[in-house]
Amino acid sequence: MPAVPPPDRDTTAAGFAKRRLTLTLVLVFLLLNLIIAALADASCYRVRGDCAMITDRTGYDVAEALIEHGALVAPNDPSRPYTAHAPGYALIMAATFVLFGNTSYAAMVVLQLALLLASGLLLRQVSEIYLPGWGDLAMALLLFNPNALAQVHLVQTNAMEIFFVTAAFAAVAVFVRRPRLSLMVLCGLSIGLAMLVRPMSQFLALILPLVAVLLVALGGQSRLWPRALMWGLTGALLAGAIGLPWMWHMRASGQSFRMSEIAHEHLLFLDSLKYLSPEAPGQSLKKPKRDYWAWETQVLSERHADWQAMSPPQQAKLRRQHILDYYRSFPFETAVFATALAYSWSRFLTSGGEGELHRLLGLEMQSESRPLAFYGTKAVTLGYAVVLRLLGLLGLIELVRRREYGLLVLSGGLIVLFMAGTFLVGQPRYRVPVEPPLMLFALFGLAFCAERIRNWRAALPAQGKTTRS
Repeated sequence: MPAVPPPDRDTTAAGFAKRRLTLTLVLVFLLLNLIIAALADASCYRVRGDCAMITDRTGYDVAEALIEHGALVAPNDPSRPYTAHAPGYALIMAATFVLFGNTSYAAMVVLQLALLLASGLLLRQVSEIYLPGWGDLAMALLLFNPNALAQVHLVQTNAMEIFFVTAAFAAVAVFVRRPRLSLMVLCGLSIGLAMLVRPMSQFLALILPLVAVLLVALGGQSRLWPRALMWGLTGALLAGAIGLPWMWHMRASGQSFRMSEIAHEHLLFLDSLKYLSPEAPGQSLKKPKRDYWAWETQVLSERHADWQAMSPPQQAKLRRQHILDYYRSFPFETAVFATALAYSWSRFLTSGGEGELHRLLGLEMQSESRPLAFYGTKAVTLGYAVVLRLLGLLGLIELVRRREYGLLVLSGGLIVLFMAGTFLVGQPRYRVPVEPPLMLFALFGLAFCAERIRNWRAALPAQGKTTRS
């Protein structure tokens, strides 16, 4: 039997160095978050604290009602079923209350930090597949992202959604290179859990079979499209099965077979009216929203004699139809609507999340009393977002140059889907679930810059020889 050759010392040393760097990043991440927690407004971590009551709109009341009544019931009226938001976040919060008490959100924040760290590790693995040796940098870009850091210290659904969306994204990113049923199953499982936290991810389940077929074609394995279609359907059905109990609950409550309350669809379009004022397109003004609500209520009450006797779901259906008809009639100036949409996309992509960070650090409305901290925080967060978006544009070029069309379509499509889902109310907190693909674009942008620098340096000796000759 031939002797087994000793392991390559350089390779072993390189592997140890990589692991050491990864561990160092994790330790720095934990230390940084301990510092943030020490500097933060304590009310952000305290149940019913001033800060927490602004951010926790879907958790505490529902979790308390669940613990008290043993069912998902409306906190203000236990005789009615709860339908306002998908229940995943409240269920997790209820579990932390049972285990650790209901006076502090500390357990939720620790869990959200752990999920952000897990998201960073998943992004690292994906990056190592496409850009070997760059995984730790990708992880660092996500873990030290000011927008993500601020969100995970505040009690809100976006901070938990990032992990499930990242897990789905990572599974499909690997699928592009190595198509397998298990990856679609993992993706479907992740999407189903993400749907229970925030319903936006339900659209990922609807398109998953087509995405699977498209990605195997872009990956040069188009002969696998029948299998990919079946694998995608399997993942989509699994996601639907996870969401099925909640959708059945919604149907039994008069909301029809859906993940989100009808009133929320109406609210999205209603809130968007705030940004469609001809005097200040793209700026949030409450008057257009208030005026429309009053007019809509008057119209519907005159049109339906039994308006006051209708249940909330019945009124919500009529309101949704009315506002959809209003948008279809398009009574807006094209320039006003285009400006509002551009502002929304700009807020989604380039805002740094300074509002949440100011709230977390107790800097809200402190621009005069603490100008250095206020504007310094704003500059860091905004600068980070803008620089990474610019690198992301270079990353698009690098992805095309490397012919990584599958990863390009997957990442870009996910970002566009979440951005479009905000309509005219784009905010940086809605960007949190798609920060990983945005970091991946920036990573490829850095790879683009690194290669150009290497080529420039390599050309210098040749230019020197030409000059001497």
